[in-house]
Amino acid sequence: METFDPKVLRKLFRMSPRTKRHYDETRAALRAERVATPPGPGNLRDLKGQADREAFQKTYDALTSEPSLAEDAKLYDHLFTKAHGNVAVRTGA
Repeated sequence: METFDPKVLRKLFRMSPRTKRHYDETRAALRAERVATPPGPGNLRDLKGQADREAFQKTYDALTSEPSLAEDAKLYDHLFTKAHGNVAVRTGA
């Protein structure tokens, strides 16, 4: 079950510079790509917003799959459980 929550991810950014750096790098790459080759009509602010949302999702996906972020994934699970109770904690499988 999906446990993606941007608010919890933002809390994790304050606690983990490694995850924050991963997000910043992903966001910068996506923003540059969107601005250089826009996928369709839209103003620059919309394109950057789309890139930011996609960067959140990619950072979450990296947390769930990359072994180098395993400690941060455990911290994310703890923060998620604290915020939402023990409803659907993600498994590492």
